[in-house]
Amino acid sequence: MLPIDFKGRNRILHGPRDEQGNPTTDILNLPSFTNGRYCISCWELNDEEKRDLQASKALWIHLCCPINVEMHISMLHPIRGYSIIVETTLLDVLYQDEERSITCWPLTDDEIELVQTTGVIWFTIRSGHTQPPVGFFTRSPFINQ
Repeated sequence: MLPIDFKGRNRILHGPRDEQGNPTTDILNLPSFTNGRYCISCWELNDEEKRDLQASKALWIHLCCPINVEMHISMLHPIRGYSIIVETTLLDVLYQDEERSITCWPLTDDEIELVQTTGVIWFTIRSGHTQPPVGFFTRSPFINQ
């Protein structure tokens, strides 16, 4: 999945930079909306990821931080007017070490159908003005594929 720009974006988050402002990692720029409490980003799935999602019926979230934070995955734009219309929640941590944590967001058949149509998911995290580096898996990272 790749982050994409969206209507309502008010910030672009960047990965680590050196003194000259050059990227020091392969972390992509992240178009986002933030209001100081939540950070929202939009992610586009390719055809293979959409097929995998139909089979797995879940999305695994890999945060590059060792903490569990409130989050929400939605298939529709989570901002209406000036309000965020989703409720974030703490998910069970499936794996955690000093550098990362992995959790899982189960999807309903209706949500999977929406992803097949729109090709995107919306990620909302309660993390203030920023978002830890994040990655998504459409297949479980815990079993051999």
